[in-house]
Amino acid sequence: MALELHVWGPAFGLPSIDPECLAAVAYLARAAPERAAWSLVATSPSAVPDTLPALRDAHTGRWVAAGFDAIVAYLRARTAETQSPFTDLDAGLDGSAAAAADTTAYAAFLRAEAGPLVSLSLYVSSANWAATTRPAYSRLLPFPLTWLEPPAVRAAHATRAAHLGLSSLDTDAEATAAAAAPTSSAWSHALHAFPDRLRSIRATTATTGTGAALTPEAKAQIRLDAAARACLTVLAARKGTKRLFLRPDKDDKDDDHDQGDEGDEGDDSTGRRPSSLRPSALDCLAFGYLALMAVPDVPRPFLRGALHRHAPGLVVFVADVRVACLGGAGDEVALPWKQKAPLFAFTSPFSVFTASPSPLSPASSPSSSHTLALVAQPSRPLWLRTLYNLVHSVPGPGGVCLSWLWRQVCADDDGGHAYNTTRRQRLVTLAGVLMGTALAAGLLVGYRRLPPFGSPVVVYKRVPRSLLELGVAGAMLSLSAL
Repeated sequence: MALELHVWGPAFGLPSIDPECLAAVAYLARAAPERAAWSLVATSPSAVPDTLPALRDAHTGRWVAAGFDAIVAYLRARTAETQSPFTDLDAGLDGSAAAAADTTAYAAFLRAEAGPLVSLSLYVSSANWAATTRPAYSRLLPFPLTWLEPPAVRAAHATRAAHLGLSSLDTDAEATAAAAAPTSSAWSHALHAFPDRLRSIRATTATTGTGAALTPEAKAQIRLDAAARACLTVLAARKGTKRLFLRPDKDDKDDDHDQGDEGDEGDDSTGRRPSSLRPSALDCLAFGYLALMAVPDVPRPFLRGALHRHAPGLVVFVADVRVACLGGAGDEVALPWKQKAPLFAFTSPFSVFTASPSPLSPASSPSSSHTLALVAQPSRPLWLRTLYNLVHSVPGPGGVCLSWLWRQVCADDDGGHAYNTTRRQRLVTLAGVLMGTALAAGLLVGYRRLPPFGSPVVVYKRVPRSLLELGVAGAMLSLSAL
């Protein structure tokens, strides 16, 4: 069964710009060495029904798993089948309940501690966002999604890292808030109460002092370094002197003896064999987050500097897992990427709410693992992805209701109902939502045009009469008034 792994597209020389997607790519690349068994599709959350990364059965057109943990569980269940092309990367590890709880705890630690650090480095920092991350999203997304999805992604990452109290790195948000904030009249009078000489000295100090010459990252260097050290030292202590987080080094030595003299591809100058490593699911997840700390070339590399200072062993870990899973390069050629479909291909407006059961043709031969596969048909057309972003950008309770209705309309049918019945129900739901929205908009516009409550419906006004209408006396009074 051919599987499609839908992920955020490549960036920074890595297969994905998202840590969870990068971890899923590394896991599947190692768990399924046969490239004919799976393929990669570069997309965005607006093209899938749930979240990224997402796994889709190319033959049935159904989404089978969403999220890194769900994908690992699905592939692990598939290894029990006969002649399965997938292998369990956690095979041979300690399967006790304590070990499983320990692995779950470190996975949660990566998401809770390493995730906000990546958000600070690539998204919150205005310098890194403008110079590196924002152009990467512009290359991944078609127009007009380049103006809709990146701001939403950045806002989500800023919310994820808000508890660190380092929002000062986002100079764009500070400038916007300062321009939008109304100035109190009392505060303005208090400022003008100071002598002009003191105000000029304060302004000169603010623009030419030492603080003005420092970047936001330099001003928050101590807090940034403390946050990074608190996360990286825990991960470095868990890894220890081993090359991987869970698997002992002796297992890798056994693999070296089993492989014999098959070649020295992937070896480094120290005699280690990164290509023979067998990373676990936790190793792949850690690689997803640590690689986005060590690899991206950003103008303010405070996180990469902290990684090299406090945990140099994790830098070596990233390089080893990159060779073991991605062959070292991690580019589009070494992985089974699918070509992008034409952006403006015609798609029925109603077919996007139903499953697409048409299978995709497999690769021509097993030797074509380093070539691009057939054209990938997008799960949603561009116009629907644009509508998705517009719906999810509505603020307030109305936006929450619209997002919920969207999920109900676009949800896959997992209840076993008939195909035609499911399609009819979704069309009826969509028509009801559109009619209700139009009715609510019409009522709102009509209500705003109604006169204020209690105001008279008909107003009679007496026509004013001038003094000239009183005859000669009025004319005389008018002249006297002049």
